[in-house]
Amino acid sequence: LYPQDSLTDDELIDQFLPLTQPNAAPDVSPLFTHLSDDEARLLRLAVLHDLSSDLIAQELGITPGAARVRLHRLLKRLRHSFKKEEL
Repeated sequence: LYPQDSLTDDELIDQFLPLTQPNAAPDVSPLFTHLSDDEARLLRLAVLHDLSSDLIAQELGITPGAARVRLHRLLKRLRHSFKKEEL
């Protein structure tokens, strides 16, 4: 269960969802220790609460476009970190 560069952001989120369940593997918790509070909140809203970019934007007080860009950049960074851990 390793995300690939060819996955879309939505597909990557789908890959992370099972990891939020108890006894999930692999352990990706080290990847999340370097998230800022804002990044962690964004990820929780998008992944755990499955909110649209419009609703995420409302929660964060930003535009939907900014929410999409922030999520895309965060997922790209996590994808890169995940790949490094895989090696």
